[in-house]
Amino acid sequence: MAIDPKSIVGSRPKMRAEDLAKDFVSSAQSFADTFVQYIAPATADESSEDIRRRRRESCAALWAAIVATFEASALTDQERARVIPLVRQQLLAGWNKHCANDPAHLDEIGERSTHYLRNHDRSSQLATATNIMKDLLQALDPAIALAVPMKRLAAMIAHRMLADLRQLNEIEASHLIE
Repeated sequence: MAIDPKSIVGSRPKMRAEDLAKDFVSSAQSFADTFVQYIAPATADESSEDIRRRRRESCAALWAAIVATFEASALTDQERARVIPLVRQQLLAGWNKHCANDPAHLDEIGERSTHYLRNHDRSSQLATATNIMKDLLQALDPAIALAVPMKRLAAMIAHRMLADLRQLNEIEASHLIE
């Protein structure tokens, strides 16, 4: 007896896109907080504008990693189109804390993230994370870039991307996203 695929799909519980975004951001925000502190810790000998610029670059790089993760996931194009803007909206509070002090900077972060996605390797989260970190270090002041633990941070991003990818794929396999 053949199984009707529609009966399997219909038996999965539904998950609201808003709930998926909220759950995703709850852990992504703490990762972003840690990452930003590696790239742009507040120091007394540096101007606050330089620190904010580095933090905006950090947020743009992290947003690129999030977008790359969603693109690699098993979510459908329609599900991604619903969830990604909700994730971005949920992240705004954290971005305001670290990376932006006016709405124009939030748009700048989105625009800059496309720069970090230009070397996106769809077959490897590690390669994507490494490329993002290389681009981020090139965007920073050379003296600051030398002090950043590039390999460790690239590994942190890759690990985060893989964990998020696994979580998104598990959700996709067990839920209908609405």
